[in-house]
Amino acid sequence: MHRRAADRLSREWLSQVSARPEQVRVIGEDVRARLAALPTPLAVGYTAADAVLGVLPDAVSRRVLRLPVASEFARLVESLTTVSYFDEVDRESSP
Repeated sequence: MHRRAADRLSREWLSQVSARPEQVRVIGEDVRARLAALPTPLAVGYTAADAVLGVLPDAVSRRVLRLPVASEFARLVESLTTVSYFDEVDRESSP
């Protein structure tokens, strides 16, 4: 199965806020949907970065994510994860 770097980044961010397993699943799906909805040039770049980072060992991937272009990929994923998390928290708290 293809590992996704974006999924790993989202899970790491969500673990920092102690998200529940069900939230991690729902938010992961939402982040993937938001990434898929990006304009084509961004989606192509995201897909390539996700594929490359996904096959690298975690330690190497973390180092690569410190590089300028790769850090923008991480920032995008973490930002979308943040938005999705607070959207989910808001949905859960609404009557």
